[in-house]
Amino acid sequence: DLPENLPQVMINDYLPELDINSVMPDYLSGSYQVIKHLYETGHRRISGLFISRIGFKKINAHFVERESAFYYYLEKFGFSKKYCRHIEIPNILSPDLIPYFTNTINSFPKDEFPDAFFLGDGYVPFWIRALNLKGYTVPEDISIIGFDNSRETVLETGLTSLDFSLKKSGMQAFQLLYNEICSGIQNNIRINIKPKLIIRNTVSRR
Repeated sequence: DLPENLPQVMINDYLPELDINSVMPDYLSGSYQVIKHLYETGHRRISGLFISRIGFKKINAHFVERESAFYYYLEKFGFSKKYCRHIEIPNILSPDLIPYFTNTINSFPKDEFPDAFFLGDGYVPFWIRALNLKGYTVPEDISIIGFDNSRETVLETGLTSLDFSLKKSGMQAFQLLYNEICSGIQNNIRINIKPKLIIRNTVSRR
């Protein structure tokens, strides 16, 4: 409902059908770093957990791009997508989410349980609790890599995570917005921010 000529920038999302500037994580670079690190540390059953909230649109452009990038490098490294899962959870993060994650854990055969998971930082504490309830420990039995590198989750879990550099994204978004305001010209510029994998304590060598 915003005026068409209003300068706008989207961060961490984009709308292909609209001429709006966007600043996006480079999901291909991020997926490559994650899967390469897991490959080099001996992991072979790698799971991507793609989580959506009940009531939100299931298909967002950046969600599709993130998932596609992960699948692309899984196949490039010779891995199967059969360990990946979609999980739909309530909108509010709380301990009540544990059963949703437990159901996902139960969906894997015990003799083919993944040895590594990749999922958003905010969900990692709930996922670890669900794993613990089923008798798995991190990183002794299971390795986990997150994305966002959020301070709270890192402090709680010592999480290995992709840092998408929100500060750099904000600076780039402001520059795009400033340029458009000054020029009066509406563009459709996309800037990809390359993430960096920060190695901590939730991945162990297999």
